[in-house]
Amino acid sequence: MRAILVLTASASLLLACSSPEGLAPVDGASTACSPGASGAALAIGGECLGLAGVRARVGGVWKAVPAAEVTVTRVDADTASVAASAEGAEAFELVITGARGGAILQQGYQSWGFSGAVVVPDAAPIDPDGAIAATAARTGSPLDEVAGVSYGAAIVGDPGGPAIAIAASSSTIATTAIAATRAAGGSTTTVTVLYGAARERLPPGASGRAELPPIVLAARASGDEALAAVAQRMKDGLGAGARAPRRPPGGWYSWNELFAEVTEKDVVDHVAIAREKLLPKGMPLVEIDDGWEGLWGDWTANGKFPSGMAGVATAITGAKLTAGVWLAPFLVDVESEAAKTADPALFVQGADGAPLVHQPSGSNRTYRVLDGTNPASMAIAAAPIRALAKAGYRYFKLDFLYAGALPGQRKAGAATGTMALRSGLSTLREAMGEEAVFNACGAPIFPVLGLADSLRVGSDTAFAPLSLAWADVVFAGRSLAARAFLAPLVFVDADQVQLRAPYAPNEARAGAFVAAMAGPAYALGDDLRKLPPDRLAFALAPEVIDLAGADAPARPDDPLEGPVPAIVTAPLLDTVVSHGGTAAPPPTRFTMTGKSGGVVHLTFDWLEARSVTLGP
Repeated sequence: MRAILVLTASASLLLACSSPEGLAPVDGASTACSPGASGAALAIGGECLGLAGVRARVGGVWKAVPAAEVTVTRVDADTASVAASAEGAEAFELVITGARGGAILQQGYQSWGFSGAVVVPDAAPIDPDGAIAATAARTGSPLDEVAGVSYGAAIVGDPGGPAIAIAASSSTIATTAIAATRAAGGSTTTVTVLYGAARERLPPGASGRAELPPIVLAARASGDEALAAVAQRMKDGLGAGARAPRRPPGGWYSWNELFAEVTEKDVVDHVAIAREKLLPKGMPLVEIDDGWEGLWGDWTANGKFPSGMAGVATAITGAKLTAGVWLAPFLVDVESEAAKTADPALFVQGADGAPLVHQPSGSNRTYRVLDGTNPASMAIAAAPIRALAKAGYRYFKLDFLYAGALPGQRKAGAATGTMALRSGLSTLREAMGEEAVFNACGAPIFPVLGLADSLRVGSDTAFAPLSLAWADVVFAGRSLAARAFLAPLVFVDADQVQLRAPYAPNEARAGAFVAAMAGPAYALGDDLRKLPPDRLAFALAPEVIDLAGADAPARPDDPLEGPVPAIVTAPLLDTVVSHGGTAAPPPTRFTMTGKSGGVVHLTFDWLEARSVTLGP
C-alpha cells in the first residue's frame, strides 16, 4: 500500500517524492522534491510538501499507523485521497507540512458556527491527548469555535490565488476537524486533519477494523473551484441512494419579531397577508416557530393556540398556503411530562450512567437528549411530528439538531453521536412524510447532507428582546459566502430578512438581497401587520424576487477575500467587538443567476454605506 499523500495542481503533474521507512514511492516520482523534516515529501504546483504520517488514537493513546494500513488513491490529475484503518481506533490524524497560502476558509461545526476566511493562526488548541481539541464537535456550541479550525471541509490558499481543498468524503460516522497553523514569521502552513473529533469509539468497517474514510484533497486554480470540487466529492460520498433535496417554499416565519410570544391570532392574521402579498410572489409558506408548544418534549399546542395545531393548519392550507412548524426534536425539557414519565433509559446517558443533561448556550433551561438509535426514544418526537403531518403541515423546521450528536451512551453502544443523529433524523424524516420539506437548523453541517432538504447556514438574524443589529445581516452574508457551495447537496437558508426600524432603508434593502441570495428559502421575519409598505417593498422588489426564485445561491467571486485575524462566535459578540459594525466582513462581490436567467453581480459595502449595488 502507498502511504504518500498525492496532491496535484491543475497546472502541473506530480514532480517528485522520496520515501521514508517503508513508504512506497508514488507513481512517476523522482528526486526533484527533497524530504522535509517529516521524512516524506511530495510536490504540488511547484511547491514541496511534507507528510508527517498517519496516527490513530487507540485507548486514549496516539500511535503511528503502519504503512500497510494506509491507502492513497489518485482520483484524477488534480485530486487524491488518503484512507487508513486501525484496530479499535477512536480517531485518526494526518499532518501535511509546507503548504502555501496564509488563509483558511473554515466551516463551523453546526449552522450557527462561524464560517468564513481567516488568517492562518500560529497555533491551534490542543487536547490533553496531544491532538487538536476541536471542542465544538463535543459540545455543539458555536462559542467553542476557534480561528483556524474547520469542520468537514476547508480550503487553504491566498485571496485571488489557487487553493487546496481538504474534505472528508463521508460524514456519516464521525466528525472531521481540519486545522491550519503557521508559525510566527513562517512562510508555509501546516494542515492537520483529525477524523473522529469527538474521540468516540469508531465502529469497525468492511475491513473489520476502524476506518478513516477517504480524505479528499484537490488543488484548484481558485478558491471557488476548490469548493466546487469539495461539493462533488461529498456528493459522490453520499452514494446513489441519497435523498435528492426537495425545493423549499419561501414565505413568512413567526420567530424573528414575535419570537416565543406568537399566538394563534398572530398566525391567522398573517395567513391573510401572506395570501394577498406573498403568494403572488411565489412565497406560500406560513411557518409557526418556537412558542406554540408547551415545554420542549411535550409537543402539543399551548393555551395561546385554542384551535390546536390542526385547526391552525386548516386555516393555512384553506388559504392555499403551505403550513410549516418548528420543533427541537432531540431535546426534552427536564420539567416536561415526557421527561418525568419516560423510562430514563430512553435518553442518552452520561459517564455516570444517568441521563445526560444539556444546557444550550444562552439558555437558562436544561434538557435531556433523545437517543437516535432507539426507536422507543425517538417516538417521543416522531409521534407528534406524524400527527402534525396528518394535520396538514408540509414544512418542518427541526432545530438544535446538534444535540442528537452529543457524545454519550446509547442503546446501540457501537454508535457514535453522528451515527445516532442520522439514525434519529431518518426516523423523523419518515414521520414527516415524503411530501414534506425538512429544514435543518442548529445542525452539524455535513452529517445532515442526504437527509435534509434545506439547511440553515448561519445564525439567527434577530434576537429577543434585543434590537436589530447590522452585524446580524453581515453574519448571514459571511455564512452564505462560505457555505453556498453546498447547493448541489442541499438548499441553503440564510435566515429571514428583517426590514423594520432601527434598520435604515439602505440596511433593510441590503438585508433583503442577502436573504434572497440563498435562493428558494427566501422568507420574511417581520410582523407584517405593522411593517410600513415602503419597507415591505424592499423585500418584494422584482429584482429581489428574481434572485429568490433561482435554482442555486449566489457565490462569492473570491471566498478567501479579506481573511480576518480573529473570529466572532456569534452576531451579538460581533456587535460588541465592533461597536455596531462588523469585525469580520464577508466578501464584497457575489455572482448569481436569477430565475429569469439573467446573471447579476452584487457588490456590498459592509462597513461604511451598508448597501448593495447591482450590475449585469
